[in-house]
Amino acid sequence: GYKNRNCEKFTRPWRHLEGGLIMVTGTLLTLGGVWVTHLYEARHQHVNFLAMAHLKASPVVEAFQNTRNFEIESLGLFFESSEEVKADEFRSYTSYLNRASKGLVWGWLPLVTPESRQDFVHHARQEVGADFDLWEHDAGGQPIPAPERPRHFPLLYLEPTGPAGGLDIGPGFDLASLDFFSRAFPAAAEKKLPFASDPIFLGHAVEAPPLVLIFRPVYTSNNQRHLDGFVMGLLEPQKFIQSALNTYFTPNPLIHMELVELQEDAPPVRLAATFATNPPPLKRPPPVDQSKRWILPILTFGRTYAVVATPSPEFFHQQIFYAGWLVLLGG
Repeated sequence: GYKNRNCEKFTRPWRHLEGGLIMVTGTLLTLGGVWVTHLYEARHQHVNFLAMAHLKASPVVEAFQNTRNFEIESLGLFFESSEEVKADEFRSYTSYLNRASKGLVWGWLPLVTPESRQDFVHHARQEVGADFDLWEHDAGGQPIPAPERPRHFPLLYLEPTGPAGGLDIGPGFDLASLDFFSRAFPAAAEKKLPFASDPIFLGHAVEAPPLVLIFRPVYTSNNQRHLDGFVMGLLEPQKFIQSALNTYFTPNPLIHMELVELQEDAPPVRLAATFATNPPPLKRPPPVDQSKRWILPILTFGRTYAVVATPSPEFFHQQIFYAGWLVLLGG
């Protein structure tokens, strides 16, 4: 009896120690396993997002490179290698370019001096119409005759015809009347480099898509130092980015794409987005998680653009974390 009482005295405080240690150890191992599994799943989700974002952004970058290196460059070389380009020749050449890229309107801006203005207008009326003349917009947006200036760059050809992306310009419109063009073209002509305008917003409506004008200087074939004019591309970013994506993919709701212009000491300017409300059927909500984003810069036309990819709500719904729950349940 004495022995049993002594054993009970010494073992009673420690009789649950072994079970408690097993429970604590198992809990710690389970929580550690859940944490490691969660990290693995998060890493796997991030890798999936990066792969999908890169896959979808690449066609947009390629479309910009094609426009810069092949399309507007070939149009400029077409003028430099021709004595004179007629309206039907311009229409035929640009119709091929429009089959390759959507969201672009092409134009030709010959250099006209005050001395050559009268002869140019007379010749252009025989080519594009009897009412052709040089004009611009006044402060109220109404068309007025273009006043004399050291250099005119009137729009002679425009394809496809009609309002260019809603921009009220047409044959005879003097691009030299635009401040950004008059500031940019001397340096562009000297460096023989293409350049782009600031985003042009039509009206104040939220759904109004911005436009971008791109220019490439053209020189006479016998003298590379003599500027002959500019070929122009009017870029509608919303149509442009959607055309690039649809070339390779069907609409994918898992990744939201934005095309922005990065500006120094200013917020980025959004040019296009796959979740924009215009045009349909791209009506999607803005990204829900702005912290997870992937940015691919595009350096072209003297500007810094970027494709910004963010995961959509559908992406997170399909990337469900379940392995950690299985580990927790097993533990």
